[in-house]
Amino acid sequence: MPIKKKLIISHGSIIVSTFILIVLLLCGMMAFEKKLVQMYEGPTTNIWYSADLYYTQIDIQRSVNRVMAEGVDALEETYPAMEAEINENLQIMDEAYLLLKDNLITEEDRASLEEIQEKLNNEATPHRTEVLRLLKEGDFEAAHEYNNTYYKPTVDAIKVLIDELEESIHQTAEDYCNEAKVTAIIFIILGIVMLAAVTIVAVYMAGKVTAIITAPVKEITEASQVMYAGDMSGSKLITYESEDELGVLAASMRGTMDNLDSYVKEISETLVEIAQGDFTKDFNQITDFLGDFASIKESFVYILKEFNITLTKIKDASAQVDTGSDEIAGAANDLAAGTGEQASAVEELTATINTVSSMAEKAATEAEAAYHNMMESVQEAEAEKRQMQELQEEMIRIKEISGEIEAIITTIEEIASQTSLLSLNASIEAARAGDAGRGFAVVADQIGKLATDSAQAAVNTRELIGKTIEEIDKGNEVTEATAVGFERIIKEIGAFAGAAKANSEVSKAQAQALAQVEDGIEQISTVTQQNAAASEECSAISEELAARASELEQLVGNFKLHRS
Repeated sequence: MPIKKKLIISHGSIIVSTFILIVLLLCGMMAFEKKLVQMYEGPTTNIWYSADLYYTQIDIQRSVNRVMAEGVDALEETYPAMEAEINENLQIMDEAYLLLKDNLITEEDRASLEEIQEKLNNEATPHRTEVLRLLKEGDFEAAHEYNNTYYKPTVDAIKVLIDELEESIHQTAEDYCNEAKVTAIIFIILGIVMLAAVTIVAVYMAGKVTAIITAPVKEITEASQVMYAGDMSGSKLITYESEDELGVLAASMRGTMDNLDSYVKEISETLVEIAQGDFTKDFNQITDFLGDFASIKESFVYILKEFNITLTKIKDASAQVDTGSDEIAGAANDLAAGTGEQASAVEELTATINTVSSMAEKAATEAEAAYHNMMESVQEAEAEKRQMQELQEEMIRIKEISGEIEAIITTIEEIASQTSLLSLNASIEAARAGDAGRGFAVVADQIGKLATDSAQAAVNTRELIGKTIEEIDKGNEVTEATAVGFERIIKEIGAFAGAAKANSEVSKAQAQALAQVEDGIEQISTVTQQNAAASEECSAISEELAARASELEQLVGNFKLHRS
């Protein structure tokens, strides 16, 4: 039987048993629920309705007693309230009677209810009606006597009957509760028994299936560990035989280990032959490996073919190397001689380049110094040019100030003319005054002289300023000409400095180029020397190669090659 079917049967039996257990428990819970519902809808509700019958009688009796206690004076107020309260209680009693009549379960309870109803209708109601009539007429003494004699004893008897009915209902409720408890206990016992049975079946089936599966798995695991350790002869550890999946797995594992064992033995034997230099094994004698192991045979065939071809070529090439090494040795000797002559020529060229490079560096240094001297001259000329410009600006300012002074002198001349006119008028007025104006005449005469002297001084100053302005104009012309000359000289010096700078850069470039040429020649010299050393080494290697070629031919002769 397949493992899947075994597992389905074992797990299915457990599932079915569990389902039966669950159904049994559900049935028990439904039966218990039914008992509880019956108890609630029957006895529990009936107790409530019987209480309505009991307490309505008490309320009616209290209403009557309250009216009698209030007396005749309050009858108009208390009687309507009593009548309304009695009607409300009677309505509650009727509803409770109808509900009890529909819900009572036992015949005894039904008979008790009919007795209570009959006593209410035939005794309590007529007595209550009579008491109410007497109260309404105001005959409280007769009403009180009739109440105590007839109505109250009747109500007490009805209350006793109601108590008996309620007690019977309580007993019915206890019976229902006991039945529910018995039902619950029965189903609990059945559940425990069923659970124990399910557990036993589950443990038995699990152990049976586990034993069926673990035994072959254990054998396969032990064989796998032996195979993992490198021992392919552990197939005898697997003894399980069956037509299920584990039986197929065990058979496959045994076959795999047997095949691997035979493959390892053949691979080891073939590798030993190859290690001993025997490549004569026939390709058709190698086992045809199965599956992915088929590439092993292809690899063996390829290795044997390649080794045969390669060693044959090495044998042929060793003879050619022996012959060619002699030719290489002669060529290397000729190359060493030519390299020596080339090294001598390179040394002479290096000396010449060193001399030219030193001259170029010296010329570049002198050109650089001349350029710096010219730039200093240009800077000094620029400074002189700025001083000439400042002198020219200063002369222009002097000319402007002279113009201002000339305007002041004009004003002074006008003042002197007016002062002279004032002095003349003062002299005339002093002459008119006679002796009294004689002193004033002297002052007027002095003022006239002062005005004349001031006018003459102003004229002299004007002439002097005019000559100064002419000299300033000539100085400005000379200064402008000098500034133009300085500008031209600065431009010529700058151009010459630029040429000197370009010459210096060209000289530096030549010096750098010669330095690079010198480096290149040094490299050529180094390479030449290396070529000479390599030529000598090549000659030595050629001789060594010839010796190694002979040894290689002897070594290849030790291998046994396939005739094909």
